[in-house]
Amino acid sequence: MSLPEFWPRRDRATPADTAAFIDRLASQRYGSDWNPETGVVRRSGYKLLRPETAPIADELRSDSDVSFFEAINPGHREGDMLVCLAPLTLKNLFSAVYRA
Repeated sequence: MSLPEFWPRRDRATPADTAAFIDRLASQRYGSDWNPETGVVRRSGYKLLRPETAPIADELRSDSDVSFFEAINPGHREGDMLVCLAPLTLKNLFSAVYRA
């Protein structure tokens, strides 16, 4: 991940208040397609991803963050979405600007 602060992440549990905030936002936006236990929004029947849209190259699978993503969102290739949160803190903003 390119930002210093974000959730979910492999090296730290999501704080309870942050998880509750993610749940509230995702529930409002995605309704019954949102699964708060997994943190994933089930793919809709209205769109289908092409097979070449979301592949993960074999050489990236050794990256621990990529492995974490694949493990918690196994349906990403079919269009399932992992809901993530990155706060607009100065630290995150400076990191984004620096990488740009």
